[in-house]
Amino acid sequence: MAPVAAPVVDLGGNEKGSTDWFDQALADIGAPAPAPITLNDDLSMPVDAIAAQEPDLILSTFSGLAAQDYDKLSEIAPVVMYPDQAWSTDWRTSLDIAGRALGRPQKADRLRIETEQAIAQAKTAYPDLVGTSVVWGWIEEGDPPGLGMYTASDVRVRLLEEFGMTMPGYVNALENVDFEAHVAGAEARNVDADVFVCQSGGDDLAALPGIGQMPAVRSGATVTLTDWSLSQPMQFPTPLSIPVAIEEFLPPLNEAAAAAKQSG
Repeated sequence: MAPVAAPVVDLGGNEKGSTDWFDQALADIGAPAPAPITLNDDLSMPVDAIAAQEPDLILSTFSGLAAQDYDKLSEIAPVVMYPDQAWSTDWRTSLDIAGRALGRPQKADRLRIETEQAIAQAKTAYPDLVGTSVVWGWIEEGDPPGLGMYTASDVRVRLLEEFGMTMPGYVNALENVDFEAHVAGAEARNVDADVFVCQSGGDDLAALPGIGQMPAVRSGATVTLTDWSLSQPMQFPTPLSIPVAIEEFLPPLNEAAAAAKQSG
Protein backbone atom coordinates (compact mmCIF):
# COMPACT_ATOMS: atom_id res chain seq x y z
CA MET A 1 0.00 0.00 0.00
CA ALA A 2 1.49 3.30 -1.11
CA PRO A 3 0.31 6.75 -2.25
CA VAL A 4 -0.31 7.25 -5.96
CA ALA A 5 -0.25 11.05 -5.59
CA ALA A 6 1.09 13.53 -3.04
CA PRO A 7 1.24 17.33 -2.77
CA VAL A 8 4.35 19.11 -3.97
CA VAL A 9 6.46 20.48 -1.10
CA ASP A 10 7.32 24.01 -2.20
CA LEU A 11 8.81 25.40 1.01
CA GLY A 12 11.85 23.53 2.25
CA GLY A 13 11.38 20.48 0.08
CA ASN A 14 14.08 18.70 -1.89
CA GLU A 15 14.80 18.95 -5.60
CA LYS A 16 12.03 16.45 -6.28
CA GLY A 17 9.40 18.62 -4.64
CA SER A 18 9.22 16.12 -1.80
CA THR A 19 11.10 15.52 1.47
CA ASP A 20 14.00 13.19 2.08
CA TRP A 21 12.19 11.33 4.87
CA PHE A 22 9.11 10.72 2.72
CA ASP A 23 11.24 9.55 -0.20
CA GLN A 24 13.18 7.20 2.08
CA ALA A 25 9.98 5.69 3.46
CA LEU A 26 8.82 4.96 -0.09
CA ALA A 27 12.19 3.43 -0.96
CA ASP A 28 12.01 1.23 2.14
CA ILE A 29 8.85 -0.44 0.82
CA GLY A 30 9.93 -0.42 -2.82
CA ALA A 31 7.20 2.00 -3.88
CA PRO A 32 7.55 4.37 -6.84
CA ALA A 33 7.40 8.12 -6.39
CA PRO A 34 3.77 9.34 -6.32
CA ALA A 35 2.47 11.77 -8.91
CA PRO A 36 3.15 15.35 -7.75
CA ILE A 37 0.01 17.38 -7.10
CA THR A 38 0.14 21.20 -7.19
CA LEU A 39 -2.73 23.40 -6.06
CA ASN A 40 -4.43 25.59 -8.63
CA ASP A 41 -3.60 29.30 -8.66
CA ASP A 42 -6.71 30.01 -6.57
CA LEU A 43 -5.53 27.34 -4.04
CA SER A 44 -8.34 25.00 -5.03
CA MET A 45 -7.68 21.30 -5.59
CA PRO A 46 -6.64 20.13 -9.10
CA VAL A 47 -9.47 17.62 -9.23
CA ASP A 48 -8.70 16.34 -12.72
CA ALA A 49 -5.05 15.68 -11.85
CA ILE A 50 -6.09 13.72 -8.77
CA ALA A 51 -8.75 11.78 -10.65
CA ALA A 52 -6.16 10.77 -13.27
CA GLN A 53 -4.30 8.80 -10.59
CA GLU A 54 -7.41 6.72 -9.79
CA PRO A 55 -6.97 6.67 -6.01
CA ASP A 56 -8.99 4.29 -3.84
CA LEU A 57 -8.88 6.72 -0.91
CA ILE A 58 -8.09 10.42 -0.50
CA LEU A 59 -6.50 11.44 2.81
CA SER A 60 -6.88 15.11 3.68
CA THR A 61 -6.50 15.14 7.45
CA PHE A 62 -4.10 18.09 7.49
CA SER A 63 -5.36 20.53 4.88
CA GLY A 64 -7.60 23.47 4.15
CA LEU A 65 -9.86 21.46 1.86
CA ALA A 66 -12.93 23.53 1.01
CA ALA A 67 -16.46 22.12 0.87
CA GLN A 68 -16.73 22.47 -2.90
CA ASP A 69 -13.49 20.56 -3.42
CA TYR A 70 -14.61 17.89 -0.96
CA ASP A 71 -17.76 17.34 -3.00
CA LYS A 72 -15.80 17.03 -6.23
CA LEU A 73 -13.17 14.72 -4.76
CA SER A 74 -15.85 12.53 -3.19
CA GLU A 75 -16.98 11.63 -6.69
CA ILE A 76 -13.54 10.09 -7.27
CA ALA A 77 -13.02 8.17 -4.01
CA PRO A 78 -13.89 8.37 -0.30
CA VAL A 79 -12.35 11.48 1.26
CA VAL A 80 -11.07 11.51 4.84
CA MET A 81 -11.22 15.09 6.08
CA TYR A 82 -9.65 16.97 8.96
CA PRO A 83 -11.87 16.57 12.04
CA ASP A 84 -12.03 20.16 13.23
CA GLN A 85 -10.11 23.26 12.18
CA ALA A 86 -8.33 23.51 8.82
CA TRP A 87 -4.53 23.18 8.92
CA SER A 88 -4.60 22.34 12.63
CA THR A 89 -4.78 18.56 12.94
CA ASP A 90 -2.02 17.34 15.24
CA TRP A 91 0.17 14.41 14.26
CA ARG A 92 -1.47 11.93 16.65
CA THR A 93 -4.96 12.64 15.35
CA SER A 94 -3.83 12.45 11.72
CA LEU A 95 -2.06 9.16 12.40
CA ASP A 96 -5.07 7.68 14.18
CA ILE A 97 -7.46 8.73 11.41
CA ALA A 98 -5.16 7.41 8.67
CA GLY A 99 -4.59 4.14 10.52
CA ARG A 100 -8.31 3.49 10.83
CA ALA A 101 -9.07 4.61 7.26
CA LEU A 102 -6.40 2.28 5.87
CA GLY A 103 -7.43 -0.63 8.08
CA ARG A 104 -4.14 -0.56 10.01
CA PRO A 105 -4.99 0.84 13.44
CA GLN A 106 -2.50 -1.40 15.25
CA LYS A 107 0.37 -0.21 13.07
CA ALA A 108 -0.70 3.38 13.72
CA ASP A 109 -0.63 2.67 17.45
CA ARG A 110 2.90 1.26 17.20
CA LEU A 111 4.08 4.33 15.29
CA ARG A 112 2.48 6.60 17.88
CA ILE A 113 4.25 4.81 20.73
CA GLU A 114 7.61 4.89 18.93
CA THR A 115 7.23 8.60 18.17
CA GLU A 116 6.21 9.43 21.73
CA GLN A 117 9.28 7.56 22.99
CA ALA A 118 11.49 9.60 20.64
CA ILE A 119 9.94 12.82 21.93
CA ALA A 120 10.49 11.76 25.54
CA GLN A 121 14.13 10.93 24.81
CA ALA A 122 14.56 14.32 23.13
CA LYS A 123 13.34 16.11 26.26
CA THR A 124 16.09 14.32 28.18
CA ALA A 125 18.73 15.05 25.54
CA TYR A 126 17.80 18.75 25.33
CA PRO A 127 16.88 19.72 28.90
CA ASP A 128 17.17 23.46 28.33
CA LEU A 129 14.00 23.33 26.25
CA VAL A 130 11.90 22.22 29.20
CA GLY A 131 10.09 25.13 30.82
CA THR A 132 11.45 27.68 28.34
CA SER A 133 8.88 29.86 26.60
CA VAL A 134 9.06 30.30 22.85
CA VAL A 135 7.37 32.25 20.11
CA TRP A 136 7.65 31.18 16.47
CA GLY A 137 7.07 34.10 14.15
CA TRP A 138 8.19 36.21 11.23
CA ILE A 139 8.84 39.84 10.39
CA GLU A 140 6.12 41.55 8.38
CA GLU A 141 6.80 44.39 5.99
CA GLY A 142 5.83 47.85 7.15
CA ASP A 143 7.13 51.08 8.59
CA PRO A 144 7.93 50.04 11.22
CA PRO A 145 7.89 46.28 10.50
CA GLY A 146 5.31 44.18 12.32
CA LEU A 147 5.47 40.77 13.90
CA GLY A 148 3.49 37.69 12.91
CA MET A 149 3.30 34.76 15.33
CA TYR A 150 1.92 31.25 15.39
CA THR A 151 -0.48 30.61 18.26
CA ALA A 152 -1.25 27.55 20.37
CA SER A 153 -3.54 26.21 17.62
CA ASP A 154 -0.61 25.77 15.24
CA VAL A 155 0.94 22.31 14.92
CA ARG A 156 4.50 23.68 15.13
CA VAL A 157 3.76 25.27 18.48
CA ARG A 158 2.02 22.17 19.80
CA LEU A 159 5.04 20.05 18.92
CA LEU A 160 7.34 22.51 20.68
CA GLU A 161 5.12 22.10 23.74
CA GLU A 162 5.60 18.33 23.53
CA PHE A 163 9.34 18.96 23.75
CA GLY A 164 8.68 20.77 27.04
CA MET A 165 8.54 24.38 25.85
CA THR A 166 5.73 26.77 26.72
CA MET A 167 3.83 29.62 25.12
CA PRO A 168 4.57 33.11 26.53
CA GLY A 169 1.86 34.84 28.50
CA TYR A 170 1.44 37.59 25.90
CA VAL A 171 0.49 35.15 23.14
CA ASN A 172 -1.75 33.07 25.40
CA ALA A 173 -3.67 36.21 26.33
CA LEU A 174 -4.52 37.15 22.75
CA GLU A 175 -8.20 36.88 21.91
CA ASN A 176 -10.06 36.18 18.66
CA VAL A 177 -7.05 34.70 16.88
CA ASP A 178 -6.81 31.60 14.73
CA PHE A 179 -3.50 29.77 14.35
CA GLU A 180 -1.58 32.98 13.76
CA ALA A 181 -1.60 36.48 15.20
CA HIS A 182 -0.20 39.83 14.11
CA VAL A 183 1.02 42.77 16.17
CA ALA A 184 2.51 46.14 15.33
CA GLY A 185 6.25 46.51 15.67
CA ALA A 186 6.04 48.76 18.74
CA GLU A 187 3.81 46.23 20.50
CA ALA A 188 6.28 43.41 19.83
CA ARG A 189 8.43 44.55 22.78
CA ASN A 190 5.72 43.04 25.00
CA VAL A 191 6.06 39.54 23.53
CA ASP A 192 7.63 37.99 26.59
CA ALA A 193 9.11 34.81 25.11
CA ASP A 194 12.46 33.48 26.27
CA VAL A 195 13.26 32.26 22.73
CA PHE A 196 12.26 33.67 19.36
CA VAL A 197 12.23 31.40 16.30
CA CYS A 198 12.19 33.78 13.34
CA GLN A 199 10.92 32.15 10.17
CA SER A 200 11.75 35.03 7.83
CA GLY A 201 12.93 38.62 7.80
CA GLY A 202 15.33 38.21 10.70
CA ASP A 203 18.55 39.56 9.20
CA ASP A 204 19.01 42.28 11.86
CA LEU A 205 16.40 41.79 14.55
CA ALA A 206 18.10 44.00 17.12
CA ALA A 207 17.78 47.03 14.82
CA LEU A 208 14.00 46.72 14.37
CA PRO A 209 11.84 49.07 16.47
CA GLY A 210 9.93 47.18 19.12
CA ILE A 211 11.08 43.81 17.88
CA GLY A 212 14.64 44.64 18.93
CA GLN A 213 13.36 45.13 22.48
CA MET A 214 11.83 41.65 22.73
CA PRO A 215 13.45 39.79 25.67
CA ALA A 216 14.57 36.95 23.39
CA VAL A 217 16.21 39.33 20.93
CA ARG A 218 17.95 41.32 23.68
CA SER A 219 19.44 38.15 25.15
CA GLY A 220 20.43 36.69 21.78
CA ALA A 221 18.12 33.70 22.30
CA THR A 222 16.98 33.51 18.70
CA VAL A 223 16.90 30.93 15.94
CA THR A 224 16.88 32.70 12.59
CA LEU A 225 15.82 30.45 9.73
CA THR A 226 17.52 31.52 6.52
CA ASP A 227 15.39 29.12 4.47
CA TRP A 228 12.58 26.64 5.04
CA SER A 229 14.66 23.46 4.96
CA LEU A 230 15.59 23.49 8.67
CA SER A 231 12.01 24.02 9.80
CA GLN A 232 10.34 21.78 7.21
CA PRO A 233 10.13 18.71 9.50
CA MET A 234 8.26 20.91 12.01
CA GLN A 235 5.84 22.42 9.48
CA PHE A 236 3.64 19.34 9.11
CA PRO A 237 4.75 16.97 11.87
CA THR A 238 4.41 13.24 11.21
CA PRO A 239 6.08 10.11 12.61
CA LEU A 240 8.43 10.37 9.60
CA SER A 241 9.41 14.01 10.10
CA ILE A 242 9.58 14.24 13.91
CA PRO A 243 12.83 12.20 14.20
CA VAL A 244 14.36 14.55 11.62
CA ALA A 245 13.18 17.57 13.60
CA ILE A 246 14.79 16.11 16.73
CA GLU A 247 18.09 15.59 14.94
CA GLU A 248 18.27 18.85 12.97
CA PHE A 249 15.98 21.47 14.49
CA LEU A 250 16.30 20.86 18.22
CA PRO A 251 20.09 21.42 18.55
CA PRO A 252 20.02 25.12 17.54
CA LEU A 253 16.76 25.56 19.44
CA ASN A 254 18.34 24.13 22.59
CA GLU A 255 21.33 26.47 22.18
CA ALA A 256 18.94 29.42 22.10
CA ALA A 257 17.12 28.10 25.18
CA ALA A 258 20.44 27.75 27.00
CA ALA A 259 21.34 31.35 26.08
CA ALA A 260 18.00 32.52 27.48
CA LYS A 261 18.59 30.72 30.78
CA GLN A 262 22.15 32.05 31.06
CA SER A 263 20.89 35.61 30.56
CA GLY A 264 18.69 35.14 33.60
